Amino acid sequence: MASTMGTSAPSMFVLGMLAFGLAASAAATASGPPDVSVGLASQAGAGKQWNGTATFTAGAAADSVVVALSFPDMMSIPEAAYPAAIRPGTCAAPTVGKRYSLTPVRNSRSTTTLHATLGSITAKPFSVEVRSGDSTRVLACGSLKP
Repeated sequence: MASTMGTSAPSMFVLGMLAFGLAASAAATASGPPDVSVGLASQAGAGKQWNGTATFTAGAAADSVVVALSFPDMMSIPEAAYPAAIRPGTCAAPTVGKRYSLTPVRNSRSTTTLHATLGSITAKPFSVEVRSGDSTRVLACGSLKP
């Protein structure tokens, strides 16, 4: 009897872990559309540190989107803040105006929760811009095309 207990306990553990993994996978699939990632390219004179990624993820609420900006090669002054926004149009053909303000980039990252759906953001051409601290020039830009 002791040998049967010894072999079934690890089997039960493995089965439990498999069930947990399947449940997590099903929850992730049921939670909404897949993430959308956009490459952010360094603009003229900004240096390669401004190459990064903007990732759009459906939020926990039905009408929310989490936008995460990341610049892995960036080394910044901790106090420095770089304004970021989602604007209508593309990087090559920007449109005047701001659709969504994003949390400024600090320490090479920014995370913002927007009151919108992922579908509404990806339905039209938008660009993600990060500007210099004084907002006079675009440091990084990435186009989100439908």
